[in-house]
Amino acid sequence: MEKSDRLSEPAYSDLMFNHSDQGYIVLEVLYDANDQPVDIYYIEANLAANRMTGIELAGKRTSELDPDYEKHWFEVMGRIATTGVAEKHELSANPLGVYYQIHGIKVGTTEERKVAVIYEDVTERKRVEKTVEALRKSEEQFRIFVSASSNMVYKMSADWKNMYALNGKNILSDTEQITGNWVDKYIPEEHQAFVWQKVAEAIDSKSIFELEHQVIQADGSIGWVLSRAVPVVDNKGMITEWLGAGNDITERKQTEEALRQSEAAYRLRLEQEVSERTAELKQVKDLLQRTVDSSHDMIQVFNAVRDEHGKIIDFIWILNNATSEKINGSTTGESLLEHNPGVIPTGIFDHFVQVTEIGIPQQYEINYTYENFNAWYQQSVVKLNDGVATTSSEISGRKKTEIELNESLNLLKTIYDTTLIGMLVFAPVRNDQGAITDFRFVTVNKEIERTTGRFDLAGKLYADLYPGIRQMGLFDLMVTTMETGETGKMEYHYTYEGLDSWYSTMFVRGDDFLVCTNLDITERMQAEDERFRNYTLLQQSEGLAEIGSWDYDLLTGAFVWSDGMYRLFDLQRGIETQPEIYLKYATPDSLPAAERLVSHIRNGDQDFEETITLNVNSKVKIVHIKAAVVKNNDGQLTRVLGVDLDMTAIHEAERRLRDLEIRQQQEIFQITLNTQEEERRRISESLHNGVGQLLYGTRIAMNYLTVKMATENSNKFNKSKAFTEGLLTDSIKDIRRISHELMPTVLAEFGLRAAIKEVGEQLQDSIQFNCQVSLGNVKLDNYVELAIFRTVQELMTNVVKHSKATQAEVTVEANSTEVQILVHDNGIGMQAAEGNKRGIGLSSIRNKVAMLGGNIAIQSTPAAGTTITINLPHQLEG
Repeated sequence: MEKSDRLSEPAYSDLMFNHSDQGYIVLEVLYDANDQPVDIYYIEANLAANRMTGIELAGKRTSELDPDYEKHWFEVMGRIATTGVAEKHELSANPLGVYYQIHGIKVGTTEERKVAVIYEDVTERKRVEKTVEALRKSEEQFRIFVSASSNMVYKMSADWKNMYALNGKNILSDTEQITGNWVDKYIPEEHQAFVWQKVAEAIDSKSIFELEHQVIQADGSIGWVLSRAVPVVDNKGMITEWLGAGNDITERKQTEEALRQSEAAYRLRLEQEVSERTAELKQVKDLLQRTVDSSHDMIQVFNAVRDEHGKIIDFIWILNNATSEKINGSTTGESLLEHNPGVIPTGIFDHFVQVTEIGIPQQYEINYTYENFNAWYQQSVVKLNDGVATTSSEISGRKKTEIELNESLNLLKTIYDTTLIGMLVFAPVRNDQGAITDFRFVTVNKEIERTTGRFDLAGKLYADLYPGIRQMGLFDLMVTTMETGETGKMEYHYTYEGLDSWYSTMFVRGDDFLVCTNLDITERMQAEDERFRNYTLLQQSEGLAEIGSWDYDLLTGAFVWSDGMYRLFDLQRGIETQPEIYLKYATPDSLPAAERLVSHIRNGDQDFEETITLNVNSKVKIVHIKAAVVKNNDGQLTRVLGVDLDMTAIHEAERRLRDLEIRQQQEIFQITLNTQEEERRRISESLHNGVGQLLYGTRIAMNYLTVKMATENSNKFNKSKAFTEGLLTDSIKDIRRISHELMPTVLAEFGLRAAIKEVGEQLQDSIQFNCQVSLGNVKLDNYVELAIFRTVQELMTNVVKHSKATQAEVTVEANSTEVQILVHDNGIGMQAAEGNKRGIGLSSIRNKVAMLGGNIAIQSTPAAGTTITINLPHQLEG
């Protein structure tokens, strides 16, 4: 009571309470029947405290001020009052909308639950910290967006009156400072009103701004862009800024306009010609003939010939231009079918009939090889009176080019089948648990068939045919590549199934398949000169892949590049280079690797491999360099040969595949978890509606079983007794059937802390569990709470089953980003004899944690217990 008395002394109170900018409070913590802090009674408060809260605190309780005060106030003050240990915190007071920095110390006697608190209002500082962090993240996101995008990127104020920044990508002039006259700078005057109208619509609806509009380009000319901007909103749904990107569509707009004008002109000319021919055919025939004769295309006009039923059976020529007469001769008035019967099998006759009857123009390409023709034509057919007018252009040259392109594609396939590098595609074979047990051949190229002597590999199992791959580690590498997505490489000596060869292999994962390249390097391993010949082959094939090769002469210092190297560095072919060029283009993070690379090349001291990141004309490239040292016949080092492989696209594809796989796994896990809990809820309702009704019926039946009935009507009594026993029997069966299926109702009704505590109470027959759950202000989604509960439940069950412990600590804590689960026991630890084996339960927990985007760490010492730590994010990433 001494401290409390001193605080009550007038002089001390006047000095500390009423002449200080800091809030001072003396309070008493109130507890419930379970000795849990549930309320706070304010004994004294200085003027600063009353001013900060806007309330006369003395003589009041927290529950009177606002029943929604956060529980952490009770927990912190209760802990200080109980333990006597002073604490400092920054705590939120949501009913007042403020943050306080508090320093609490225990006062009074040991039995009294009193605390003295000094506190300051730090709301403004917390708001500034959050604002600064939000601005930092926004700027960082925008910077990353600008760096990664190949389009024009800009950032606007919430009302679009100010442009914060614009990266014009050499199309528009850049803006690096806030400007309010961006419309006059970038938008032609006649388009400004239309742009503002669309901006206003996007602001009003808080939707994506998307518009094709004219712009003033960096060189002063007028161009077109497709502009898209997304609103950035705060937690109140108010727009704070806009992030946008623009695509240059000037060329497309110019092409569209040219096509439109060309099509309009063509249609106008054709309509005029048809109109003139039908209305004034006889008067202007000579003029029309001269007009069509000036065209290099064949222009012909036909009239339909119909039978007595009106069906078209032929066409008669009524007009030919000079080009047509030169090819067909004078055919005016002649029958089409008699002169060119090939129009039937080629379908041309059917086209003429359809246009004549329906009136819809047609255009098609046809290879006509009948009569005296052997060429490709593009033919346009339009209806003219009761017939058609046609224009036929010879396109044999263009078709020849197309055919040559197809032949090039076939040539690429031929290269695939004729390359000296074996190429295979495998599909994983999984058991019921999803574990990979083998790989099935999907396809192999000719080189694999040649080297194996097998032409029936497709569809067969790899490990069945070649079991040695399991013993020498190749199968494990394939499984690792399939599961992690990381490229697998190995040079190995295969001495199984009667083989004795060296191979260099690489595995790359696809969606659900594995691509393998396999090279027999036996001769290379036996003689270094074979390596040089392989390098020559690599130079010939590098045009088919994103690779380049080089040759550094150790004696002369000459550094020779292939064409692929100049493409890789975007340099003009023939420019002299030195190994130090890697230092010029290497990013800061890759500079140490680049320095090692240059040292190895200059010294020729060993074969080496390095992967570095290059910045080539603002494009980031990930390049893998592999090099070998070549000796002459005297064993002298003469040159270093190397290959640079552009891995950028492969790395990006692998990253996207990994992201897709993680999202799919998380979605499957969430759906499975929700389905399981829905089923448990259904079982719980079944217990209430089924067993509950049976027990209610039993109660009613029991009311009839009286002593009077037993003595006066024993037969009726026995029947009622048998009926009651049947109800009880049915109830017992239902309870036994569904009791194990009940969902954890305590989790749904009382929360995670109560649910975990109940599990500890149920399991502590032989082990004393100390369970602590501290989530603070963190609000977890239901399925995240459920995942945490199930994980803790399974870990505690494992402790009971396997640890032989007497005590165990269970802690669940949450911070601003993640939840940490820690389970520690004083048992025997994980036995060293288990080696690398993992129990089903622990493996299941690892899989769940991985699918939730978390991580798990295990520390165990024999006879000293085990500690398992799991970190999970608040929400599953989508």
